[in-house]
Amino acid sequence: IGAMNESKLGVFFGSARTQEAGQVSTGRDLYVGANLTVTPAFMRAGIALEATPLRWATFYVTSEAGGFFGTLGSLRTYASADVASLADADVGQTPALGQSRPVIQTIAGTYLNAGSSMFQARGNVRIVHEWVNLGRSERTFYDPNWDILVATYLIAADVDLLSRPSKGVKLGLRYSLLHSLLPDDIGSAATVRRNATTQKMGPIASVTLPDFSPAFRSPTFSLLTQWWLSHPFRTGTTPYVGISFGFRAVAE
Repeated sequence: IGAMNESKLGVFFGSARTQEAGQVSTGRDLYVGANLTVTPAFMRAGIALEATPLRWATFYVTSEAGGFFGTLGSLRTYASADVASLADADVGQTPALGQSRPVIQTIAGTYLNAGSSMFQARGNVRIVHEWVNLGRSERTFYDPNWDILVATYLIAADVDLLSRPSKGVKLGLRYSLLHSLLPDDIGSAATVRRNATTQKMGPIASVTLPDFSPAFRSPTFSLLTQWWLSHPFRTGTTPYVGISFGFRAVAE
């Protein structure tokens, strides 16, 4: 169980519609702003830049600095992928587990969009560079946000196929892929292959209510349930469940 708050504050040059991932933009829009991500395990703050040169594509770059608090055994570092484990018994028995460390994360990605009044296909593809202050004997770490072992780089992709049965309602399916670019010498070949990729898929639903005011636009409730198709640690039939609420405040 976890909780996360993501906030953005910035300026649009052009239409304000590009800030909603998954909506078709008017094109030639630009957004410059600041991000803040807060969870019980870590906090990051930084800058964001988004550009929409095409109606169906928004390109973005974010860079955030912060740190892991050392709470909940969330940051776990390892000398190699061969000894990586998420077993609860590991927490507290290994000094490197659950420590507080500074982190810098930079993401470059694109939102892709296509659809009609009844159906929509959208994607979010990004490459992530993550730096954590590791010790001399540490080569990799488990990132609780991405839920994967990381050395430096990883690739993430989410693809949604959605229907719009009524105004403000979206129902569909999401496929998520994560691939961590682990060096070959970070563990045995079998271990590197097992830890490098995760996949999950499941239904997604969202309801967007009418605007209440310029300071409270597009309030949206979302529910996502996914089952792991492949994961080095997750076993059984227990799904990943995410519940979110978001809105926009726009000053014109």
